[in-house]
Amino acid sequence: MVAFIIIPHRFTLRLCNHLHNATTATLVQKTKSDDDAYSYCLLLRAHLRDGNHNQVLELYDQMRASGPQPNKFVFPLVLKACAKLSSLSHTQRIHACVVKMSLTCDPHVASAMLSAYFKCDHAEAAHLLFDRIPHDRSNIVHWTAMLVGCANMGSYLDVLSLFSRMMMTRGMKPNEFTLSTTLSACSRSGMLGSGRGLHAYIIRHGFTTDAFVLSALLDMYAKCASLQHSCIIFDGATHRDAALWNSMIMAYGMHGFPEKAFSAFEGMVKSGLRPDKVTFVHLLSACSHTGLLDKGLGYLKTMGSKYGIQPSEDHYACIVDLLGRHGRVEDAEKLVRSGMMMNKKLLDGAVLGALLHACRIHGKTDVGKAVAEKLFKLEPGNVGNYVMMSNMYAEAGRWEEMRQVRDAIKEKGLKKRPGCSWIEVEKQVHIFVAGDLNHPKLADMHSAIESLDAQMRFDCQYKDRHLEQTKDCREGIDVLTYL
Repeated sequence: MVAFIIIPHRFTLRLCNHLHNATTATLVQKTKSDDDAYSYCLLLRAHLRDGNHNQVLELYDQMRASGPQPNKFVFPLVLKACAKLSSLSHTQRIHACVVKMSLTCDPHVASAMLSAYFKCDHAEAAHLLFDRIPHDRSNIVHWTAMLVGCANMGSYLDVLSLFSRMMMTRGMKPNEFTLSTTLSACSRSGMLGSGRGLHAYIIRHGFTTDAFVLSALLDMYAKCASLQHSCIIFDGATHRDAALWNSMIMAYGMHGFPEKAFSAFEGMVKSGLRPDKVTFVHLLSACSHTGLLDKGLGYLKTMGSKYGIQPSEDHYACIVDLLGRHGRVEDAEKLVRSGMMMNKKLLDGAVLGALLHACRIHGKTDVGKAVAEKLFKLEPGNVGNYVMMSNMYAEAGRWEEMRQVRDAIKEKGLKKRPGCSWIEVEKQVHIFVAGDLNHPKLADMHSAIESLDAQMRFDCQYKDRHLEQTKDCREGIDVLTYL
């Protein structure tokens, strides 16, 4: 006698989802006639995990046409697919449906929608959506989504402004995620004063034991040129996880202390922690900054043979840059080709960009041309690649090809983003943009620059005269010696 076990439909979908098998889950769903929203959620999640973002949108359309109505659990999943595809039209269409179903204030739906708008490079829509959420219905999830979105777009001053607004909102207190995101904005913008203010808040409110916050704090001090404070935070940590060790390795590497970075790596291993991909990115970066080619190649080999870590595009970008610094452009090109044969994802802008930069430094124009053609297809909107190739042609005296690249920039409507920098003085941020003639203290700045320029010229002339006199004296001594 054969016994049959009847497995519930939902359980089968959950099993397929757990096993990351979206194809089987789809077949199971097609055999079921009475679909419900929960089953669709399981199927949507399976496709998201497999990276089938277009299938997620197709399933959503199927739900709207003949299935159950989407709910607050479905919308975040579909919006994640929109974000991955950077599809503004789909995001707006789903936004309209969310409004009809009165779910705009739901924290998870709203945060997913905010993230999707930021990923679609439509920050204005995200800010409008956020501002329309009533204060009594906003919570930390909304604020975190806004902070992360602004940080990912490089709007670090907006992050600090939003954090200040959040602190002044009644009943709203930052958590470890909002603190780490804001600290990251301080580190990337060089706002040491604001970072110190956050450090004081962290101490007062008991976040000093949170490894996630400590890692962001250490990173902030390191990137704001205060390595000493990074070391103090690391030495004072009662619990050191992999993220904290990685941050310390990064800090030593970026400040030009590779041996200390290597020593920290050894300390991490001795403490019983297993290094990860990020660890080796920081180690290879330290080698790249200081030109330690043999050490870098050794770490690239060790990460695979000893720790079973497959090199990613970030690791290859460091090695390509390192080989380029040593003039070994052909070896860098071979490494990229071999890596791409093993993993197509290594056809990455960072890897090819590092190779293109090496080609320009060492005058390998023909190799650079082949690399640039791949970059133009991979990153059609990145004007920096076109500018670098144009400059490479100019340096090689290939004026006709340079003109063709410049014409392509004009035809595609690409524009180089003007240089921008800022500095924090007495808790006030001063922003400087290349070509900006509207700064209120422009005349004072020009006067100061002219004064510094005159002083530098005077010092250089004095040093030149001093060197000539010293040279004459030495020549006289040499002559007397031979006489």
